[in-house]
Amino acid sequence: MPPREVVFENVVITDVDAGASSNNLCAAVVRHIKRKGGAYLELLHDPEPVEEFYNPSLFPMMYPTLFPYGIGGLENHARAKLIALKTHVKYLFSLNDTRFQRHHSFQFSIFNMLQRRLMLLHTSLKVKRSNFASVASRFACVSSDAIHIVAERVSRGDHTTCNNEDKCQALALMKEVRAVTTNVAGSSSSRTVMRNEIHGLMMDQGLPNFYLTINPADVYNPVVKFLSGEEIDVNNLLPGDVLNYRDQSLLVAKNSAVATRFFNVYMKAFIKCILAYTPEEFCLDEGVLGITKAYYGCVEAQGQGTLHCHMLVWVYGALDPNEIKSRIMTAGDDEFKTRLFQFLDDSMSNSVPDIPMDCDTILSDGFHAVSM
Repeated sequence: MPPREVVFENVVITDVDAGASSNNLCAAVVRHIKRKGGAYLELLHDPEPVEEFYNPSLFPMMYPTLFPYGIGGLENHARAKLIALKTHVKYLFSLNDTRFQRHHSFQFSIFNMLQRRLMLLHTSLKVKRSNFASVASRFACVSSDAIHIVAERVSRGDHTTCNNEDKCQALALMKEVRAVTTNVAGSSSSRTVMRNEIHGLMMDQGLPNFYLTINPADVYNPVVKFLSGEEIDVNNLLPGDVLNYRDQSLLVAKNSAVATRFFNVYMKAFIKCILAYTPEEFCLDEGVLGITKAYYGCVEAQGQGTLHCHMLVWVYGALDPNEIKSRIMTAGDDEFKTRLFQFLDDSMSNSVPDIPMDCDTILSDGFHAVSM
């Protein structure tokens, strides 16, 4: 046998789709070993953690089913033109081959890596101006080992123990400074930034006129099926083109990238068609709510992972709360008061509306309203 060749067993216990439980895998391994001639190959852990920065072989080693030839890794400096990690990941998720989109753990691993890098690059320390000089001098004196030991104790909930003066000084410093992670998505500081931006808009535009929550039904909408690669005409749907709730839910659960693209398309259409807001064209067309002059939206995910958006909308010519109160209470504008109450009564409902009587039955009555 040539010295560079490696012999591999032709039988292996694997679970590519993660459909088997750990007990079933263990039972399969035992049955394989008990067979006559059954053998196994033990894969040991390396004593040192693998390098994740600029390591093009990292993801091919972690996900051999996604990189079957061991090439195409991320952050490869051997390329003629370097590609950023985030750009490369976006490209992988945009491929017609949906194996990256459908993998059960790849997207979570890469998001964790991107978030930790943002933490390393954009985390800073904040301290009161009056304490800056003393804190800076104490930071220059305290050792990194003492800070590391104290940080581990604080992470375990111990905020008081310090064995020597160096560790006591490090503990005091940790109480006086605060970590700021403004540019890290999902951090508490990023939410503080959004809140400050909303406060700034309120100071400039006044109180918002509409508070909206947009929650697209991705488990019913046929656009999701179209974005998944199905050849359907969304403008001329046939009964066979409409997925039922269970099938569409499985489609969304297996490929969250399709649901994300659908949400992006839906929100862009809402802003352009419902709000009629196109700032690049400086268009002042009237939308459903009026002529929109500003909006602010925050995207969240529910417990089941469905994306939705909480939005504030400002429109031209709208009355602020003080003006509304003045017209109702002081000016005695009965016509305005009646119209306002009619609007509120029409907008709020605590019951399911009755089915209209004497209406024609059509084919779409058998499907969910959003799916047509």
